[in-house]
Amino acid sequence: ALRDAVAPLAPLAGEAWAVGGGVRDALLGRAVADLDVAVAGDAAAAAARLARAHGAGRFRLSRTFGAWRVHGGRLPFAVDLTPLQGPDLEADLARRDLTVNAIAVPAPADGGREPPRPVDPHGGLRDLDARRLRLVSPEAFRTDPVRLLRLPRLAAQLGFSVDPEAASRARADAAGLWRAPGERLADELLRIAALPRPDRAFALMD
Repeated sequence: ALRDAVAPLAPLAGEAWAVGGGVRDALLGRAVADLDVAVAGDAAAAAARLARAHGAGRFRLSRTFGAWRVHGGRLPFAVDLTPLQGPDLEADLARRDLTVNAIAVPAPADGGREPPRPVDPHGGLRDLDARRLRLVSPEAFRTDPVRLLRLPRLAAQLGFSVDPEAASRARADAAGLWRAPGERLADELLRIAALPRPDRAFALMD
């Protein structure tokens, strides 16, 4: 499943890594709805190259973060490309929220024939096996308070437990929610409401 997920990224070999929830879901055997890609360099140029290779369309997602989306054509899902957040991949992964979302897989140089080799500096594979949500950094909620809602949503959605340290940090940083844009909070709450059992996420939030 992971090999199939990253195979479409072959045109970006040597300069891009699949990261985030798409990698996590592929490793869990879940359907990959979209794929986030970290690019070493110009994400616009990478998006253009990927779109040409798959006969797909592309558009800018964010001027602030230099992000682009490639979709349609022969792609099995939408691909969102963003420049590395930091000087290298290690720094990018260190800025992510949960260890299970801080696993990277390089774009395949062989067209996706060989088994992919995940880059996992924070023990995300171990936490996937344990079905546990653990923070990459104690500062994760302060960096982005919306993660305070994403944590219970993912716990309910995946059926994972929350690491005690993550729960403690959530309680300590809960007031930071009011610093987050209301639109982002509303979007996360709508995702929770769309879960088969949203009550489990709300109980965990409480």
